Amino acid sequence: MKPTISQPPDMHASLDRRPPKRSGIGRALSGTATMGLWPVWTMRRCEGTPLWAAWLAHVLAIILAVGVAIVGFAFVETIDAQTVDLAQILYHAMYGLAKVPGEILREIVSTHDAPLLLLTYAAVLEAIFVLVAVPLVPWSARDESLRQTRNHVLKVAWLSTGAIVPLLAFFFAITLALEWYEATHGTPMPTLGDVNAFMKWHNARPWLIRHEAEILGLTTLAAFGWYVSVVLRAGAVPRVGPPRARPPICEECGYNLSHTPVESRCPECGTIVRESMSPGLRRPNAWELGRGLRPIGALVRCGFAAAFTPGQFFRSMQTRHGLARAKAFFLVCFVAGLAITPLIGLWIGMWEGAIGDYLLDDLPGIIVVCLVLAMLPLAWVLGLAALTGAYYRSTWRQNAMSGVAKVFFYEQGLFLMIWTLCGLAWGPILLLADLVGDQGWQVGDLDAELIIVVGTLAVDAVFLLIHLSVCMSGVRKIRYANS
Repeated sequence: MKPTISQPPDMHASLDRRPPKRSGIGRALSGTATMGLWPVWTMRRCEGTPLWAAWLAHVLAIILAVGVAIVGFAFVETIDAQTVDLAQILYHAMYGLAKVPGEILREIVSTHDAPLLLLTYAAVLEAIFVLVAVPLVPWSARDESLRQTRNHVLKVAWLSTGAIVPLLAFFFAITLALEWYEATHGTPMPTLGDVNAFMKWHNARPWLIRHEAEILGLTTLAAFGWYVSVVLRAGAVPRVGPPRARPPICEECGYNLSHTPVESRCPECGTIVRESMSPGLRRPNAWELGRGLRPIGALVRCGFAAAFTPGQFFRSMQTRHGLARAKAFFLVCFVAGLAITPLIGLWIGMWEGAIGDYLLDDLPGIIVVCLVLAMLPLAWVLGLAALTGAYYRSTWRQNAMSGVAKVFFYEQGLFLMIWTLCGLAWGPILLLADLVGDQGWQVGDLDAELIIVVGTLAVDAVFLLIHLSVCMSGVRKIRYANS
């Protein structure tokens, strides 16, 4: 009798351990308090917390965050009143704390559609946290059901609400310090009709006062970056669960090969069975095997292979193993994008003539704008991976989210190349658009400057579609992966 293919051993069985004990609202509340500082420990401790308890803790944390915001605004409004006496500030702040909540409640009650208004606000807040959970799905993917991954990311999004409270306190502390500095070191603004006096007053102000908006922007960006890091670290915490039973299938058509002889062909498509079940068919790539300093070369090789030969690269990639290394690949490329984007902003500013005597004044604003733009790839890649994995879960009738996530993670190198090339091109393009605009050239009834800018945006959109098509070609190669 010819040998047949049996169920392959589950590589995660050795990692299985006793499921955690379920805990209630007390542990969920403590989780919201500790999530900001110890996200990994918190999620491991709250693994058995039911979703209802996590959601209730999330609601209570939102109420606390609103209270912190009210306190912060009360103090800021007090300093805006041009008083620098500490006793007066405390008195007016306490008066505001007693007055503002009552005014808010009175405004809500006096509104004709007060219940509808409250429900609308609550729905918007919940939608925001659901949107936070969506890109976490590929980041938290495991060899498990999609429902388990969904419950985990919802719990992360809800428990992370507690991290917003210290972030608000940090933001209002910086705001109060800047307002205090302006109240003690600022000078009255001259009459608006005197342009020369206004410019002299504007340039003579201290640097901190002139760049208050940029400093607050960097503060907000730093707080947001910390929140993102908390959510990502919490989402990556492994979960326990029973091993999933997966029959061997044909990697060409998905036919169940459990009782098919090894030396035969697939009854559905005719592919040789060994081509689907060969031990060396899918294996760790160079980046996943790298250690020490040598992974730098492996990262470059894997990035170029995933970008330019995606069919071959993903046909040999393991889909249920090596997720941690794939995330590391993604993070390295993402951090490189964070470092490159401000340099691209300076490059564009040089073409625009903003680099020179005004560098010190323009630099904070350039950095804020560039760092905000550099966060877009995170939402783009994780959001697309989540939607793609959910779509193929419904069409393939199996959860391939971990493999889909690995495809998008390894294509981050291609995205970084596209991001850099498009950013460098914008410098001379904007200079050309300015020159054309100064000449007043037109193409028919349209300004030539507008045509140049819109055409460049269209080219950038085409590059993004190329990135998406390469990702989709990689996803098709992992559809029926056995490992």
